[in-house]
Amino acid sequence: MNILKDLLSESRIKTISVIAQTRWWSKDNVLKKIFGTFNDPNEKNSIFLTLLIALYKMSQSDTLNSKIKYNARTLLDNFTKFETIVTANMYLKIFVHTSALSKYLQTQNMDVLQAHRMVETTLESLKQFSRSSIIVYEAAKKFSNWANNYFDHENIEITVQDNFPEIKIRKSKIMDGDSDKEYIPPSAYQKFVVEVYNVTFVTLINSMEIRYFSNSKFPADCAFLQPSRFNEKIPEEAFIKLVEHLVNRDESITKANLLYELQGFSSKWDRLKLTLDEEYEFDNFIDEEQQLELKESTNNSNLEIEKKL
Repeated sequence: MNILKDLLSESRIKTISVIAQTRWWSKDNVLKKIFGTFNDPNEKNSIFLTLLIALYKMSQSDTLNSKIKYNARTLLDNFTKFETIVTANMYLKIFVHTSALSKYLQTQNMDVLQAHRMVETTLESLKQFSRSSIIVYEAAKKFSNWANNYFDHENIEITVQDNFPEIKIRKSKIMDGDSDKEYIPPSAYQKFVVEVYNVTFVTLINSMEIRYFSNSKFPADCAFLQPSRFNEKIPEEAFIKLVEHLVNRDESITKANLLYELQGFSSKWDRLKLTLDEEYEFDNFIDEEQQLELKESTNNSNLEIEKKL
């Protein structure tokens, strides 16, 4: 009995993967496969509805053992919690900002300086979005309402939470001498913002700043080592950070030595970059030039001889 497989056979999305087996650069695709696009719930680009229906059928099945049915019910309860929906939407929005950067950092011919600029713009957009928790909250409510409307229309007994359950706070009796001002506890939404949303963004932003901006001049130094920038003028302050890193491996490395070697290498690059086919074409071109020079030299010699005669 394979309920999920049968349901997925009717869907555009045929398979789902175990998150632990998914490589880090594809985790955004896994999340989008289940929850779809941020703030645009659509049955065609997600399997959320199909997944819940499969779990519901498994939990109600007469042919499955009690352990499987219990696990299915537990997963169903967790997937229908508003906290799950809003957290998923938070990461969907994060991936809107980071996926393009992630893909560019994996390109074979990546421009180091351009990559650093993309990191800067991505970090700035994340900082701005970190102050917009209400956008994620509203997108999550929209997603929950969309799912519930579908289940109501199909007469399926599944309900997705469309808001945080309110926190019940036990009121303490006010004693003599205590302040009579009533304490107003934070709402469930405020609690999520403080404990989940803000913590996630602080961790993400700090991690990026430590990783990419502790040596902000280093990417610019490395950019001048790329062949596409060999013809650009190198400023006086270039290679200072790069030499600081390299000198730990070789104390003889200096900025002057690095510039000297770079100039020597760049002057030979047009020949070094040739493929085998281009090498043969280059050799044939050289041979033809040499033959023309030899022919021209011979003709000049013959003219000189004729003049003397």
